[in-house]
Parts: sequence; C-alpha cells; structure tokens
Amino acid sequence: MACSLCESNSRLRDQCTQRTTSLEPARPFRYRPACSVTRCDRPAVYKIAAAWSNGTSRELKNYGLACAAHGESLLDAARRRLQAVRLSDGESVGPAALYVLCTGCRDTELVRLENHDDCASRGHSGEDTQTL
Repeated sequence: MACSLCESNSRLRDQCTQRTTSLEPARPFRYRPACSVTRCDRPAVYKIAAAWSNGTSRELKNYGLACAAHGESLLDAARRRLQAVRLSDGESVGPAALYVLCTGCRDTELVRLENHDDCASRGHSGEDTQTL
C-alpha cells in the first residue's frame, strides 16, 4: 500500500506501490519518525539524503528527517554540509535531495522528490503521514 502522498501523485504512487509490494509481509518494525529540527514535534515526511556509493554498494547518506515546513531549510543545510565531505578512492556521492518517506520502503527505495514545490503546492502538511 502506498502512503497518502504517493496516492495523490500517480508517478510517486506507481513507484512506491511497485516497491512495497515486493517486501515480504513479515511483522515490520513501525515507528513515526519526527522532524530533526529541535523542538519541532511534527512527523517527518522527508528524508534529506544524498546517494552514496563505494563502487560495490550504495545507500542514501542521511542528513536528517524533515516535516513539510522544514524540508527546504534542512535541505539547504545538507547541501552546505555535503560541500565539506571528503571522499575516499572509489567513493562517489550525489547531490542532497528530499526523499518522500513511505510506509514499507527501505531508504534506497524511497522516491526522490524532483520538484520540491510539488508538495507545497499540494498543501502536503505531513499530518497524514503513515507510521513507518
């Protein structure tokens, strides 16, 4: 099942649903991630991350979790931190971006939000975010 944000956008829904249906229906660990901003008690709807690889494996390098209100400010901070990253031989890292948190998706399966204005224009507040 896709999350409510993915349900409202056909491209995200198709990607999210395709990925979550391949997971086995084991009893998953569930929690509601919170925004990384101090004293923000809103649920996170984004993971701020950059694609990282060492040539043989890849993952999302995590720069924090954000509610809809703090996504852009945390993304800006992640971009500044990413400039200071020193890579070892064989390592590569992509640009920092917002990834939509979605129930049942692992971090490498999260959908990258291509147009950050998409969520704001739809009024996505994070209030309907499902528990991960």
